[in-house]
Amino acid sequence: MARQPSARAHEDVLAVALKLIADRGIDGVSMDAISEASGVSKATIYKHWTNKEALCLEAIGRLRSELPEEADSGDPRTAIVKLLRHLAEAPRPRALMRIMPKILGYASINGKFAKAWGDRIEQPRRARLMQLIEQAIAAGQLRREVDVELAVHLLLGPVLYHRMMRTTMPERMPERTVELLWAANGTRHRVRR
Repeated sequence: MARQPSARAHEDVLAVALKLIADRGIDGVSMDAISEASGVSKATIYKHWTNKEALCLEAIGRLRSELPEEADSGDPRTAIVKLLRHLAEAPRPRALMRIMPKILGYASINGKFAKAWGDRIEQPRRARLMQLIEQAIAAGQLRREVDVELAVHLLLGPVLYHRMMRTTMPERMPERTVELLWAANGTRHRVRR
């Protein structure tokens, strides 16, 4: 077998990993199978990834929608709505939606993978929301005693539920969710009807 350039081998391995995850689920994927299907030696694969889970996480991570560029609007509330609207409406990569049940199934039985998934895939949007909530607190829009972690869960929960269940998002869900957070914790905002 002729040796492939490292960058090409890296991409080939990731593509094969995604195909195998779709066919077999993460628990049915092995480094041997990835090596065989990609034509890349196991030694080369282990130079890039410490284990199967790390390889699968990188492959899956390439399928997620990127967060919108941060533009400082000067209003954290408006930025939170914009972020939630993006999460609600961003196109769902078909490949990711096809393997999502397999990812969730594997995460439910493998705590280390679930934590790594959360840290790598979920954390960026959670961190962005936390930052925006903290800005709203600093700007005096939200009370200082707001539980930021709970607020993140309250904001993300409805949007992610509808995304995962592929149900129709209720009209103005992101705006209404933010309005409720502000109504319960705001210092000078009332719910708009």
